[in-house]
Amino acid sequence: MANRIAVSSKVEDARAESLLRNLKALFPKSALEGASYVQAYTIDAKLSPQELQSVAERLTHPVTETYSTDKVSAPEKYSYAIEIGYLPGVTDNVGHTARQTIEDCLGRNLGDGGVYSSYFLFLSGAISEEEAHKMARELHNPLIERATVYRNGADYKIIVPRVELHEHTTTDEVNLEIDDTELARIGKEGVRNADGTRRGPLSLSLKQLKVIRDHFKKQKRNPTDIELESLA
Repeated sequence: MANRIAVSSKVEDARAESLLRNLKALFPKSALEGASYVQAYTIDAKLSPQELQSVAERLTHPVTETYSTDKVSAPEKYSYAIEIGYLPGVTDNVGHTARQTIEDCLGRNLGDGGVYSSYFLFLSGAISEEEAHKMARELHNPLIERATVYRNGADYKIIVPRVELHEHTTTDEVNLEIDDTELARIGKEGVRNADGTRRGPLSLSLKQLKVIRDHFKKQKRNPTDIELESLA
């Protein structure tokens, strides 16, 4: 079972002020009034209640910050909350640093467990749900991050961006003889599975994919999914 530690500031938070300032500049006609920032750590490892408490204390500055475990402490007044976190497989430096801190605190390795960072931005003011979603789109990069919008009073579900590895007994050919739009989509969203889902961004530009396509065209064959993913 995954646990979450949510850390919020007891003093003025520069991160919240900066994000609020940017959103007001992007949406000057909105009724956005304020923003509160909460840093979250999702721990996908088995911890005892005592260990979770110790870890939370280690991740929190005792003078300027406060924490809650599993539940996210929301401000008294807000309209919507936006959570921004990384997609599975994307490098999470904050999560990596938190993992090291947690392992030092526990005196043991988390093994296959994971630690993932995200943040909640609580928005106050008479803004609409449509505006909240538009603001969420401005706050994150969809190629590497996810954004979830919650209404006031909603439960903030714990999201574990774990990479799910599926066993492949065979390799699949990837047809690159497609138009530029679909070719660029492979670079941004990944190889398409049989069920229509995508495997995640390859970080290959359209120009790079065209070079790869020309290379395999000379070999008179399509690349396999493994070959293409190894080039990313």
